[in-house]
Amino acid sequence: AAVAAIQKAVALAPKRPYQLRLASVLGVAGRLAEAEAVYKELTRKQPARSEYWFYYARFLVDCIPARAAEARQLLEKAKAVGAQGRIKQMDLQKLDRDLREAKQHHSVTKP
Repeated sequence: AAVAAIQKAVALAPKRPYQLRLASVLGVAGRLAEAEAVYKELTRKQPARSEYWFYYARFLVDCIPARAAEARQLLEKAKAVGAQGRIKQMDLQKLDRDLREAKQHHSVTKP
């Protein structure tokens, strides 16, 4: 139901920032390929929007932790395009910590 509501909002107002919410809701709903497609489209269309890179990285850490290395690259991209202005420093630091933990966990569990 939440996905349908956000999809309707995107359809009614495509210029509004509902796409980021749609990607998040799709991820929470376990529709990972769809969520990732939205994040990729957002970063392709507006590469200067640091929050899109940041939340794409957050999505990978939370939903697909085996892709922590890619998430690290996305976080660095967010920082490079000016994440500090739109994203709280505390959130950047938390994602950084989560990435380190995901890397450690993945290297421990890797066969």
